[in-house]
Amino acid sequence: MGRQLGLYIHIPFCKSKCDYCDFYSLPEREARMDAYQKALLAHLKETAPQAKGYLVDTVYFGGGTPSFYGEKRLRELLSAVKKRFEVAGNAEISLEANPDSVDKKSMVRLRRAGVNRVSLGMQSAHDDELEALHRAHTWQQTRQAVAAIREAGGPDLGIIIELHALTDTTTAVQLGRELAELGCFYYEEPTQPLDAELFKEINAKVPIPLATGERVYTRWGYRPFLEDRSIAIIQPDLCNCGGLSEGKKICDMAHTYDVGVQIHICGGPISTAAALQLEAVIPNFLIHEQHHNALLKENIDMCTHDYQPKDGYFEIPDLPGIGNEVTEETIRSSKVVTVK
Repeated sequence: MGRQLGLYIHIPFCKSKCDYCDFYSLPEREARMDAYQKALLAHLKETAPQAKGYLVDTVYFGGGTPSFYGEKRLRELLSAVKKRFEVAGNAEISLEANPDSVDKKSMVRLRRAGVNRVSLGMQSAHDDELEALHRAHTWQQTRQAVAAIREAGGPDLGIIIELHALTDTTTAVQLGRELAELGCFYYEEPTQPLDAELFKEINAKVPIPLATGERVYTRWGYRPFLEDRSIAIIQPDLCNCGGLSEGKKICDMAHTYDVGVQIHICGGPISTAAALQLEAVIPNFLIHEQHHNALLKENIDMCTHDYQPKDGYFEIPDLPGIGNEVTEETIRSSKVVTVK
């Protein structure tokens, strides 16, 4: 069974619709959950024969808000997946969650069912901003949710706090101090990275390793963060930082400061292949980011190869170039613009 398969299961239900969200979602439609569950179970049964000969090594529950769907329904779906598909014993099973729909009891049950990765949507540490965004939780509920996840996952669970550079320095310090005792892996983009002095202040006041990079460009952009040792992990995006060559130079420079690397990946198979090539040749590689865009069929079908993790690891592409390219059909169906 050499071929891997990732399953993406969309749970569209939400308590409320956030202003910035452009994903398909159904706010305040709880009455339709049972019918949707029945349809999902039927669809899994119908599609399972097409997966014969594949080993499922990734299951991703996205939304919407999957945690709002209820742990009983999620466990039923996982049971159906394991019954009808060949699922790897160490498959990565991810759940998107909101802080207001997470508690210790549900997390323990989901952990026992096989969930081993949680993506928790915080968005902001300011209650007024959360209210303006129509988020249903408070920032204090975020801390309670992280604590519940830690208790359910145990000491070996890696927790990354991602703030998307949306918080100010003072809030990042306050939140970081609240979460420090929970043993977080690292604190990603606690504030905007245009001023390295802000990270220096947060690093001095929060005992969690800091990470940033997807909005930092070229070696000169990374230089102040490395020289003042305010960050422990860099996250260069190869589409933004200057490409593969510049990305390699950034990672080498970080190595001289004993700083780890997690390439930022929010694209599909092309981004994955490029990142794997770089990660394979640097000594300070930390972890690979597996984004749900790499699991979407429409993205996978655009390319000649689909690289997915097996037993928690990727095989490095050994084909010419980065080891992947878009298909002829993708090129034919694309809009062609000629710049003279």
